[in-house]
Amino acid sequence: MFAQSSVVTASHPMLFHGELSPCSRSPSARPCPDTYWPAETLNVFMLRMAAAGHCVNAAMMLGDRPYALQQLTLAMALKDQALRALAAELSEYFQF
Repeated sequence: MFAQSSVVTASHPMLFHGELSPCSRSPSARPCPDTYWPAETLNVFMLRMAAAGHCVNAAMMLGDRPYALQQLTLAMALKDQALRALAAELSEYFQF
């Protein structure tokens, strides 16, 4: 049996790009916390990438640095400004 899939529309609350959006935070105003990844931001990133036609593997984003950098680079090349902002925020976690 196949599970029913649902389409995530641009108005979905997880895709909201506004004042409360995780991608609206300024890195200088709110530095990255001491966590491996911001889970909510990663989830929204994966949803937006899927909406753009690109499948992102969560386990590989968390455990394979070259894969994660490749996905972030791909996102930065897309026209979706909110997705580009998410990619920029997530790429902060690779600065060391």
